[in-house]
Amino acid sequence: MNRFFAGLERRDIAVGNARLVDVVRELPPEERPRFLTGAQPRTTQWRREFALFLTSSRPFARNFANRLWYHMLGRGIVHPVDDVSRENQPAVPELLEWLADEAQRTGFDVRHLLRRIATSAAYQLDSRSQRGDEERLRLFAVRTLKPLTPEQLYSSTCVALGKTPNDEEQFQFVRGFLGDALDGDFGSIWEYRETVQGMMSRLVESQTPPARDFDELFHRILGRSPSESERAALASRPAREVCFVLLHCNEFAFNH
Repeated sequence: MNRFFAGLERRDIAVGNARLVDVVRELPPEERPRFLTGAQPRTTQWRREFALFLTSSRPFARNFANRLWYHMLGRGIVHPVDDVSRENQPAVPELLEWLADEAQRTGFDVRHLLRRIATSAAYQLDSRSQRGDEERLRLFAVRTLKPLTPEQLYSSTCVALGKTPNDEEQFQFVRGFLGDALDGDFGSIWEYRETVQGMMSRLVESQTPPARDFDELFHRILGRSPSESERAALASRPAREVCFVLLHCNEFAFNH
């Protein structure tokens, strides 16, 4: 794969602006890149040929679809998503093949595939399960619990509070979760540099509660009415404290 990018040069156009250029190189056959099939590029546009080969590959389509499914549901059809092998077969092969077909049919349209997953029965299932329910979780008969990503948590908090998002504030919020590992995958296991409570406190501390009515706070933040026990426990508390509690509960920080 490294050789496919060996002919690539970066040319500065202006300050902060550069162009990637494929430089024509005449190399002997033994120094040219090879595809997994053993074939070699027919032109000097190695990156274009590599891209065509990759997007025509069925394994690429499966992995593309599997990672989007994992991103949305917190569990891959092949799980873990990085352990793709003959020994680790997909839990629902027909589903994976259908998603791969859809990915190739639409030219790997990410938005389209995410919409199809979000409207699927598996995504909309309840997450309530019993101990020993691993098989139902594996087959997506029960919704997997998945924490919101830092970006989703920030955006959801802004919506709940009626707060205008701020790019710099979001950047610092995300960095507080991930530290310098901004390219890491924290979809299912997060390693916090700082507690969620600490960051949420800073985000909420200067914010006026979006509603004074008790029921309206529950509907705005959790999308439901309070139970009788919640009403009894929180009814005497000021709106600011109720808002703080609801934004810190697991129900707000997790999908399903």
